[in-house]
Amino acid sequence: MKGFKSIYANKTAQLVLLAGIFRVSQGYVMSQYTNAFFDIYSDYSKIFTIIQFVTIVVSSILSNLITGYLCDYLEKSYYFAKPSFCIAKAASGVICCIIIFIVHDNFWISITGLCLDYMLSKGWQPIAQSILRSVVNSNY
Repeated sequence: MKGFKSIYANKTAQLVLLAGIFRVSQGYVMSQYTNAFFDIYSDYSKIFTIIQFVTIVVSSILSNLITGYLCDYLEKSYYFAKPSFCIAKAASGVICCIIIFIVHDNFWISITGLCLDYMLSKGWQPIAQSILRSVVNSNY
């Protein structure tokens, strides 16, 4: 129980948890709305299924690995590397969502936005967990 108290007593931890709630909620909404949105491209339904599967698996793994490597490398010389990556990933998610949903007449632009979204905006969870571990006493 002391661990929960120490998380909620730290302002940084509170902000990271709040941001995490928003990002997870965005992920759930995106997963529901994206499938419904891509139904407008009925001619590409089989291609969409394959591309979405490959994108989710490959891009998510690459995003986590590349982000982890870059954060560990940059953290030695730049103290705010982890928070900066979290902010950049959130901003890139907004830009990619605009690319996905603003174009209604070109499947390939929308699917490129989806691929970029998974590649650029995923991978924030390990960074957030690392920030939480650094600001909260690890004895809990």
